[in-house]
Amino acid sequence: MADDGEPKKVLDCSGLCCSLPLVEARMELDKMEIGQTLEVIANCPSAEENMNILTRLKGYELVRKWKEDDQFHFVIKKVIVIFWILRYLVVVSKQFIICS
Repeated sequence: MADDGEPKKVLDCSGLCCSLPLVEARMELDKMEIGQTLEVIANCPSAEENMNILTRLKGYELVRKWKEDDQFHFVIKKVIVIFWILRYLVVVSKQFIICS
């Protein structure tokens, strides 16, 4: 199911500390269909770094991020897992070339 421009769900993680917004976002994205988007709201100082880590490691697309007052907003799109697999293969192939 494709995204129609608006986030499918808004996940308010305000008040959660450290990596809990990352964990909550990942669990929610795992339930969603390819192409759907999730807006995550967090006020944890490490939220921006954690969402960048989540999108890099899982291969999700960080569509948009902004800050309003003391809250960070992130719109994350669930993309096809093949992207993540291809990225992994590139890393592995680079390591193989270095070790050879």
